[in-house]
Amino acid sequence: GLAVNVGGSTASLRTLSAGAGTVAYQAPEQFEEEPQFSEANEVYSYAVVLLELLHGGRPWAGRTPGYITHRVCNREQRPPEAGTLADSFLKQLMVECWAQASTNRPIFASI
Repeated sequence: GLAVNVGGSTASLRTLSAGAGTVAYQAPEQFEEEPQFSEANEVYSYAVVLLELLHGGRPWAGRTPGYITHRVCNREQRPPEAGTLADSFLKQLMVECWAQASTNRPIFASI
């Protein structure tokens, strides 16, 4: 899937329960004590990759894995780089794909 480890990233984190991944691209439910893995995780990651393409840089650049995890899971925040994008269909799509509850995210067939 898209939520796998990106080599050399400062946002890489390995956990025993969730396996390896790149924190900046992982959905909130992947950090739970009993992680849930589904298409919804990939939809979330897709939106982060879309942001990276539109913004031209890595999401959460320079932030630590702990900082990112806290912001995503506890404060329901998303990459700050999203704020630099003009309102558009693609920005709205990213917001929908980043829904905190995985059940509120669109499925790939509708994207």
